[in-house]
Amino acid sequence: MIFGLSALQDTETNEYLKAFYSHSTEHPHGWGQAVLRQDSALIEKESLEASKSNYLRERLSVPVRARLLLAHIRYATVGHVAYCNCHPFSGTDASGRRWTLTHNGTIFDCPALSKYFSEQTGETDSERILLCLLDRINAAQREKPLSFDARFALLDALISEMAAGNKLNLMLSDGRDLYVHTNCRDTLYCLEKENAALFSTVPLTNEDWRPAPLTTLLAYRDGKRVKTGTDHGCEYTEDPEHLKLILRAALMSPTSKSQRAWHFVVVDDKLDLEKLADAKNLGSQFLKDAPVAIVVLGDPMQNDCWVEDGSIAAISMQYQAE
Repeated sequence: MIFGLSALQDTETNEYLKAFYSHSTEHPHGWGQAVLRQDSALIEKESLEASKSNYLRERLSVPVRARLLLAHIRYATVGHVAYCNCHPFSGTDASGRRWTLTHNGTIFDCPALSKYFSEQTGETDSERILLCLLDRINAAQREKPLSFDARFALLDALISEMAAGNKLNLMLSDGRDLYVHTNCRDTLYCLEKENAALFSTVPLTNEDWRPAPLTTLLAYRDGKRVKTGTDHGCEYTEDPEHLKLILRAALMSPTSKSQRAWHFVVVDDKLDLEKLADAKNLGSQFLKDAPVAIVVLGDPMQNDCWVEDGSIAAISMQYQAE
């Protein structure tokens, strides 16, 4: 999940941050936040469930004031649970401008990011997005510094390039402007106030949160939208071919005595997904926001290794999905 703020003046964010981090039981693999200024970024993060962090509890016991802020809680889909894989990610371009990024989604296929596997510190596709951005900016400003319009055009083109077939919900800042993009319906909401704009994967309060515009890069400065990009039209939805490959991986997984004592049920109905999310007290709540789930069923009457066979099938699907 991601959260962002752009405001005209320093704004206390504790109420929103506490509501945001309350979702960490469903996203337990790390937390992070960045208070951004034009010449600096205060980044704090841990590879620990936010609700279990003594540091974060103390941090939120005093006012957290910012004009620009990014926050993230992680559910690990790509990369191990480790500090180096926690958001936000930050880096400086050749002109000294610091860029900070949070990303919620998965990059399934983007050739432009492939070269950064060997350069990144961690393992996430999100870090590779930032490294690619820094390279593009440095190449574009080799002759002279980029204006705001030129920077926006570069970001707009890069995001349009990366969006096809990939889930690309992200927020990015250079310490002055906040850039926001989503291409997955009902997975990023915006709250526009008099002198501030806030963004979150889910509404955090009873205020007037509305879905953020789809498939279009937005730029905010001092809490107001100052630029709207191209509607690239690449809305992310689950690709049936991806689902077929995932199921094929399960069906080809090894089983005890080749008895295949399992069955797989694909669930894409929103109400059924919400019921599945409530089936356990912990560990299943993320299903509420999932576009599809695959239920693994075992037959104990057919084989006494049905738990092991189902587990192998489940991890085979996870490897294929990643």
